[in-house]
Amino acid sequence: MHTEPNELQRKVLLWLADGSPDPEPTPGWKISVSALQVRGLVSVSKAGGYQVTVTPAGRRYVKELRATPHKRRAKQPRHKAGAQPGPEPEPVVAPEDLHEAARLLQLNPVCLPDDDAARTRAILAVHKLAVSAEANGMTVKPWPQPEQRTIVGGQAYAGELVMVLELGQGSVSVRLGAMQKRMKAPPPDERGIFRPAPDTVWQDNGIVAFRVRDGGRTQIFQERPRTPLEHYIPQVLRLVEEAAQRAEQATGAERERIDDNKAATDRIWENVTAKLDYALWQQPLAAHARKWAEARDLDAYLDALVAHGVQEASSQFVLWARGQAAALRAASLKVPRVVGPVPRLSHEEWQEDPYVEPLAAASRAMHWHAVAPVPRVDFRS
Repeated sequence: MHTEPNELQRKVLLWLADGSPDPEPTPGWKISVSALQVRGLVSVSKAGGYQVTVTPAGRRYVKELRATPHKRRAKQPRHKAGAQPGPEPEPVVAPEDLHEAARLLQLNPVCLPDDDAARTRAILAVHKLAVSAEANGMTVKPWPQPEQRTIVGGQAYAGELVMVLELGQGSVSVRLGAMQKRMKAPPPDERGIFRPAPDTVWQDNGIVAFRVRDGGRTQIFQERPRTPLEHYIPQVLRLVEEAAQRAEQATGAERERIDDNKAATDRIWENVTAKLDYALWQQPLAAHARKWAEARDLDAYLDALVAHGVQEASSQFVLWARGQAAALRAASLKVPRVVGPVPRLSHEEWQEDPYVEPLAAASRAMHWHAVAPVPRVDFRS
């Protein structure tokens, strides 16, 4: 049985019956449309865009609302807490063309109570939830049912996964199963000793519930004497939309974090590249300076030998050595052969930090630059 549309749903229905004029009655009016669709008051079509049509039953209801706007539904008899849902005012039969998620549940309804009426209500609710989700642009992924219940020792039955609802980057899982009540431990036998048994015994109470898991939280929607499962369909769809919004926000934050990391990596790479460019010019310059110093020291050494006097046999060596010093001096006075662009670092910047650091930070930041680590080298020595 369907509950009476609430005030917001009636407002949306009247707005649709008037041709959907501006402005919209509420930003989340599509959720109310889903509730009206479940009650058969409107139909939704996705062909060529989101289109809502008021059904003949909806038009009759609109006519009654306008004729008696303050009409309220007659009170129904109260039920005791924990009582099973009462009989339907008219037979509820699942449609022949069931959604795949409902069909899989109908083929193997191990998660449901043994009561045929409860099974029919649950299968119909799964069908309407899947159809409403697809009408709201969501992706429905049906889930095959197991051969037997998934039981965690010592805990109440948590149902089985029947479908996953996705919208954008967000998704929620929908489980369905019988609610259970805790039973007392078995009484002692004749000898006064308890028979071996679990500390807690759980038994179905004939009530079925949706368990909707969104990230790390689970919400339970169980049927009640005046609240069938399909009454919760708009709430389940709203959870999917909220999950999609959170996923989109998380994606934006992740994108910003990646951009920040890339900018930091680019700065690291630019600094290391500048140091390498300087080193490629500084290294040959230092090598030529070492040759110049070697030639100068060799000349000083030979001058000292001549000053102290050398033997006739050693004069040839002195001549050869002076030629070696001249060759070193000539090589050092040539402009060094350098590679790479003109260094961007000034000599003062190089003196502040002359080391070429390893590129560990660059390789950690998601490998935007495929570079090999460069050893730590001091070219001042």
